[in-house]
Amino acid sequence: MIVGIYLSMSRLIKCSIRNCSVAGGIKILVCIYCFILLQIFGCRNNTPIQKKNKRSKSELISTGYKPKNGFISSDTVAIEIAIIVLRNIYGNDIYNKQPYKAVLIQDSIWRIIGTLPKKVVGGVPFIEIRKSDGMILKVWHGK
Repeated sequence: MIVGIYLSMSRLIKCSIRNCSVAGGIKILVCIYCFILLQIFGCRNNTPIQKKNKRSKSELISTGYKPKNGFISSDTVAIEIAIIVLRNIYGNDIYNKQPYKAVLIQDSIWRIIGTLPKKVVGGVPFIEIRKSDGMILKVWHGK
């Protein structure tokens, strides 16, 4: 690339010298060589280029905020989420299965269980929610 620039400039210089005086040709020649030197040495950067710290999407997600006790840290929060999910699946009938009870299994999964009034035959909804991230693991209804 530099050789190509040099050849183009030398042709330009020859044309300029023919049409100009000797002093004018020397001025043009000096300007062109200065331009070439600036192009060659001026573009060098002695400091290494530092790449931006790019992280993958999964790394960004995994390094995000995580509460010490998990996102679903209490039985109250687990029951509220369970009611929202169960209402979406079974409709407003889930309000007849209250109160809901939440049990923490192996300190990692909330199991929320509906209840029935005494002497009423039927099933209740169950739902399991992971404590650490709130993922719905299972939803089912008893008979």
